[in-house]
Amino acid sequence: MPTLYCLSLRLPFAVPAPADQQAGRFRVLPVRATTVLMAIAGSRFERGMNAVVGRVSRVRWFRALLLHPVVARPGYWFATLCGLIWGAVLSLGRIRPQGGVIVARKCPRWAFGRGGTTIGAVFLTRDALSAGILAHEAVHRAQWKRYGLALIPLYIAAGRNGLTNRFEIEAGLERGGYIR
Repeated sequence: MPTLYCLSLRLPFAVPAPADQQAGRFRVLPVRATTVLMAIAGSRFERGMNAVVGRVSRVRWFRALLLHPVVARPGYWFATLCGLIWGAVLSLGRIRPQGGVIVARKCPRWAFGRGGTTIGAVFLTRDALSAGILAHEAVHRAQWKRYGLALIPLYIAAGRNGLTNRFEIEAGLERGGYIR
């Protein structure tokens, strides 16, 4: 069972209770608007990212600077450019906008995690193109737009388990194929 860590990022939503995940049931816990629960995963890299995120979140002006649109938006553009390059090199299909994201389809399975990965505005996938998944990935695009490159350490610190990762919860676990 992962340990839970509180990080203040002012994102209001609910988190599934970890004890109920084992049994396959989900009880939604209310979370204060200023608190987000994040699971600490076991790898050294994830623990390091969690420590960095924890320290940065305590320095209010630094957090505000990193998440300010003037800083975050160029990070989003850079991530989108990297995603487009990655998709152009690896995709065997046509790269085109679809469902709120730019889809690079027919990528090799090693080029992304699970059914697909969104980098900036680009969704890298092999064949996961249902309307629900595209809506889920469009939320990830909005997260990239809001956080810029800060999304990378925040996402890693949130943990690998999609059922407890706050970014996956915000994007919708059902739409993303995490629960049915």
